[in-house]
Amino acid sequence: MRILLVQTAFLGDTILSTPVVENLKSIYPNADIYTLTTPLSERFFKYNPNVYKTLTYDKKNHGGIKDFFKQVKELKSYNFDMVFSLQKSHRTSLMLYLTGIKRRVGFKSAKLSFLYTERIFRDTTKHDALRNLSILSNETLKEGFTPKLDIKLYLPSREIIGEGFVEEIERIGSYIVLSPGSVWNTKRWDKDEYKALLNKLLKEGYNVICSGSKSEFEICDYISNGTKAINLAGRTTIEQTMYLVSKAKGVVCNDSMMLHLTSAFKVPCVVVFCATVPEFGFGPWQNEKAVILEDKNLKCRPCGRHGTKVCKLGTNACQKVSHLEVYKKLMEIIK
Repeated sequence: MRILLVQTAFLGDTILSTPVVENLKSIYPNADIYTLTTPLSERFFKYNPNVYKTLTYDKKNHGGIKDFFKQVKELKSYNFDMVFSLQKSHRTSLMLYLTGIKRRVGFKSAKLSFLYTERIFRDTTKHDALRNLSILSNETLKEGFTPKLDIKLYLPSREIIGEGFVEEIERIGSYIVLSPGSVWNTKRWDKDEYKALLNKLLKEGYNVICSGSKSEFEICDYISNGTKAINLAGRTTIEQTMYLVSKAKGVVCNDSMMLHLTSAFKVPCVVVFCATVPEFGFGPWQNEKAVILEDKNLKCRPCGRHGTKVCKLGTNACQKVSHLEVYKKLMEIIK
């Protein structure tokens, strides 16, 4: 039996989808589980022993009509017995319909959901990990079945991570990771507070590594420049970032992918929620050493599902949580 799981959303969303793989394998132990995701997100499934093969769809750079039908043709060639789609776009609904896969399970809230053979209710009041798991609602009705809830990420070999990188991290020893970036500006904790936290950590004798994407190099450079902290923004692969987080003593981050990495590896984490709120379903998950800091007294929060590029009030008040408060909570969970 061949089963396909589709998730072509953001990196963080993909991480929160990993429990679906674990449960699919428990329900169908003899099936070959395939995943369809973006080229970047593929790494979160690629090293999972429960995934038979990862397929990719580069909808960002190759999302034209020709590429669409090419993807349909490729999926047809695998003769899948069933597909579970976490993606809710009209493009995905139509693509899977055209593959002719006999059993197609999607969410009722998906666009063109009538093209699925089974439509599942997605409870938006729950954490996103549970929303994703609900796609298996018809599979988990068996008496006595207990779903696996943990986010699961698997590290590749040292060779794939890079022997040089692993040795560099090992030489550092114990360290704290600061991840100040986010695609949305109002989801970023104030950079000067990050800088003050970094300096306090260094003063107290902690090693500090700043992590982020290439586009986040500038903010990481701002908070680390002139100090002995290491700025790895834009210098690490997804695999190296996973390794970096898995070995960290603690992490401070925003509402971002980094938060979900700490949940996967059960790493102590202080996450500062600014424009968004944990009630959206993207807070820490199954991580006892994760702490949320936010200003609950601001009536303007949340200002959007993903935050905004610019504060609508011009105050940036939600980003002003004190670095001393963050430091205090971090010390409580790493000791």
